[in-house]
Amino acid sequence: MILNLRKPFDKNRLVKFDTDTGKVWLPDSVGAPANGNLHTWDGHAAALYSDGERLVFQIDGQKWAMGAPDLQLRYAHDLAKATTTFSVQDANAGAAFEYPAWWKGNPAFGLSLPELDEDEDYFAYVCLVWRDPDLQGTLIRSWS
Repeated sequence: MILNLRKPFDKNRLVKFDTDTGKVWLPDSVGAPANGNLHTWDGHAAALYSDGERLVFQIDGQKWAMGAPDLQLRYAHDLAKATTTFSVQDANAGAAFEYPAWWKGNPAFGLSLPELDEDEDYFAYVCLVWRDPDLQGTLIRSWS
């Protein structure tokens, strides 16, 4: 299935996404409605999109149903290393990776300040969606 997805951390750019292969490319036109959103990094693609009546999270070729009872997402910072770890796991498949924290090198960042993870890091946003069934329903309706 080919979807139109928005890249919220890249000027909300519209891209095409093949859910079977995980491949991403620029569309011929930019007026089409989006079916979800996408983040790319180091040759990988992570997407959150509506597939009928369910919300799907996909990294490259691996897919997880956001409402599945056995789905577990983890998002954590290592303050000493200034890195973030994200993982996703269900009974069938999982993925995990570590990457530089969004606040690394930011002199304004302090432990006493409230973090803006969901605004600054795509995977924090995905965790927010995973924890909120009402938001999942809203996104399904919006992207269908």
